[in-house]
Amino acid sequence: MIGELDVTTRLKGASREGSSRKAILLAFLLYFAVAVALQWVGGAYGSEFGEHADEPAHYITGLMVRDYIGSLASLDFTSPIEYAKRYYEHYPKVGLGHWPPGFYVVQAAWTLVFSPHRASLMLLLAAMAALLATLTFTVARREFPAPIAVTAGLMVAAHPLVQAFTREMMAELMTATTVFLAVVCYAWYLDSEKGRYSMAFGFFAALAALTKGTGFMLAGIPPLCVLLTRRFRFLLKPSYWAAALVVLALAGPWYYLAPGATHESAVPTSGMVRSPQNLGSSWYDAFIVFAGVGLVPFIGIGLADRVLVPMVRRRSVGGIWAASAAAIVCMVMMRALVTPARPPRHLLNMLPPVFLFAIAGLVCVFSLKPLRRLAPKLAVAAIVLILAVLFFVDYRHLRPKEYVGFEPVALEILKDPRLSQSVALVSSDPSGEGMFISEMAMNEPRRPGHIVLRGSKILSSATWFGWNARLLFNTPEELNQFLADVPVGLVVFDTDPPRPPLHHILLEQVLKGNPQQWQLAGRFPQRRGSGDRRGGIELYRLVDHEGKPARNVPSQLRKDFTGD
Repeated sequence: MIGELDVTTRLKGASREGSSRKAILLAFLLYFAVAVALQWVGGAYGSEFGEHADEPAHYITGLMVRDYIGSLASLDFTSPIEYAKRYYEHYPKVGLGHWPPGFYVVQAAWTLVFSPHRASLMLLLAAMAALLATLTFTVARREFPAPIAVTAGLMVAAHPLVQAFTREMMAELMTATTVFLAVVCYAWYLDSEKGRYSMAFGFFAALAALTKGTGFMLAGIPPLCVLLTRRFRFLLKPSYWAAALVVLALAGPWYYLAPGATHESAVPTSGMVRSPQNLGSSWYDAFIVFAGVGLVPFIGIGLADRVLVPMVRRRSVGGIWAASAAAIVCMVMMRALVTPARPPRHLLNMLPPVFLFAIAGLVCVFSLKPLRRLAPKLAVAAIVLILAVLFFVDYRHLRPKEYVGFEPVALEILKDPRLSQSVALVSSDPSGEGMFISEMAMNEPRRPGHIVLRGSKILSSATWFGWNARLLFNTPEELNQFLADVPVGLVVFDTDPPRPPLHHILLEQVLKGNPQQWQLAGRFPQRRGSGDRRGGIELYRLVDHEGKPARNVPSQLRKDFTGD
């Protein structure tokens, strides 16, 4: 162990004061700069919200919360539900109800101070990535010398999953950060037995659950830590149970009252998977890709050295190691048993614990003969070098984001005052629909402004995941009459979506078959990723629709509104 190597105490200049506020601030600024640089290289500031299909929904939902707070400041006391419904009819990508509100409250707070435009939101995500890396640095600094701790934070900031979610408008980074905050608080509770840390764990656990359902993985931390540390007397302490009461008080009402908050509308089977297939090779493959082939052996050594060996020898297990091991076990079990937690991106919730154990494993190796005889500075330098080499050997280069094409269409519509009241219909795959809706909402001078109709809502029907799709109109004539009766003044038609919707061919027949009625107003190139050159986006205008009020706008809300 590091006690035998004695690196921490013998290394000159590696004072424990390295975890002071100044050091933490400097670490945050370093990691923030790294995150912004990686965003810039990855094309985040010039790409629309479309790399992941959920990006537009996360953006629009946060924008809605921001605008609702603004409406209250203007003494408009519309109820939140009614406001959300009205907002959804204009920008049908609201996800509140399907997802908890935590991410959107933070997003709204940020954009009320700064801006709701893309660059501002990218900086928010960079700050979240920097916070996660800084937390890792702070914890590592308590266990290892400063150079190793700085390296641990850099590994978090540069990890491919962190990079991906620093450039995508998703809730994963905030979830991972609140999860790790809860883990750290419980580690402090184990080490100090002070009730305030148990309640702090409960607060951050509730915040994690109110950000994304995978935050409920933290429910297993307290009982697993009791087993790992053999502190069964904790079960009799009121402070042990206080955390659960805090979670119930803060997160319970939302999950009890909010429609679709447990993904019931998306996953009718309640999300539980009884097949053992999720524990098969695909799970291990995903973990190896996530952790890195070179680091996996050291993760195992670190777990053995910091948790298993002390348990067998009936020695004390440090709080951070017990809580980190419990977090890894909890995420493994959640991903194996709960359907929505299955995508590899949710492994991000255990990234700092995994890296901490990898570092502990390397330190353990350097405590063996003859490496134990190395000078402390040389040993630390070697550990940092090995971590860097192993990390970059397994580094998965991310291609630039470069999802573009719908912003110019939105700006073309918004610059023409004659179209200020026009109803717009977008027909594309879910990502394309979402990109257009988010660009319209982002650039509207006043919100809610234009009514945007999704083809997947009013021309065909399907579940959240696109299952059971069916056409709502049978002939081009029937569809054309419907569009004229609304009237739909503008149609944004993606000529080459990755997954063409069921109604796409029928709509194309209407637009191409009635040139005297539907005028082609513009063509716009688009890309769906680096190097991709898809067919363009066409903008059609209904001739002489300007000035005619929208009479028969169909509702895009389902009766059991969850906001998809």
